[in-house]
Order: sequence, then C-alpha cells, then structure tokens
Amino acid sequence: MRHISYYIGMLFLTAIHVIGGILFSTLYFNLVNQRTDEVVLGLLNRGNTHRDVLEESFNAETLEHVSLMESASEFTVVITDQKGKILKASHPLTPKMKVELIHTEFQTQRKDRIL
Repeated sequence: MRHISYYIGMLFLTAIHVIGGILFSTLYFNLVNQRTDEVVLGLLNRGNTHRDVLEESFNAETLEHVSLMESASEFTVVITDQKGKILKASHPLTPKMKVELIHTEFQTQRKDRIL
C-alpha cells in the first residue's frame, strides 16, 4: 500500500520535469532563432559590402577580387548582370542554385535578400 507522501512526491517530480522542459525548450528555441538572425544579418552585410564595391568599380579586376575573397569561405558569391547572366562565381554552382537564380528577379535593385 502506497502512502500519500509517495503520490505528493511523484506530483512534485512531474511538475518540476514539465516546468523544466518548457523552460529549457523555450530557451533553446530563442537562442537558435537569435543565432540564425545574427548569421543572416552578417550575410546581408557582406553582400551589401560587395555590392557597394562593385557599384563603385565594376571592372574585371574587381569582379576577380570579390570572387577570390569569397572562394576561401563556405559561401558562394555569384555576380550577375542585370539580365541574370552569370559573370563570376566564387564556387561552382549546384543545380539547385541555378534553379534559384532562374526564379530571381534581377530588375529589383537594392532589395537585400538571401537566396
């Protein structure tokens, strides 16, 4: 026969596990979302910097420099003309990247986004 103290102890243990699970999962998802936002913002800033440099000096040397700078990173930089023709890329493009570029509207300038 079980005593009432056993049931009260199980109730407290269950309540602590539920509260702890809720708190830890909330903290985890908030940290993941915050870190994701930081990475996306950093990528946008890098892209904006490349765009600004290319706007000031759009020649073969600058194109080569931008693609060379990004060739050491894990990200792929693709420089296109206004019609979407690829002028330079820091890494070979995957088929998925090419499909994404086909569906990109190149006429909207200054609209920052990550593909």
